[in-house]
Amino acid sequence: MKKKLYLLPLILTAIVSCSTPTPDARSIMDQAMQAHGTSIAANGTLAFNFRGIDYTTSRDNGTYSYKRHLTIENDTVIDQLDNKGFTRLKNDTVQPLTDSLSTRYAASLNSVIYFAQLPYGLDGEA
Repeated sequence: MKKKLYLLPLILTAIVSCSTPTPDARSIMDQAMQAHGTSIAANGTLAFNFRGIDYTTSRDNGTYSYKRHLTIENDTVIDQLDNKGFTRLKNDTVQPLTDSLSTRYAASLNSVIYFAQLPYGLDGEA
């Protein structure tokens, strides 16, 4: 008799969960993006500090600019990634970088901006 009583809640849970419509993944993602203000991220400016480094991102109708402001040995360094590519400024002077370093710095900057703005961007092409 006790064994049958354990099955009753399990059966009731299965019946109730089967009758509730499950939203699709796209509608869940759209709701999350709307709740987190992705319209601001799509066309606006965001500034934040992560691990002691200042970041700024700006977007305007497809044009974007990501910046990282830091100090290295008393030098002001600004890394910028935009529609034109990656640039590093050291004390307001463009610093030439090898392609491998430029790619690494750009990926690092892009990933911090990407994760800071989640769920914005989740609906992009993958």
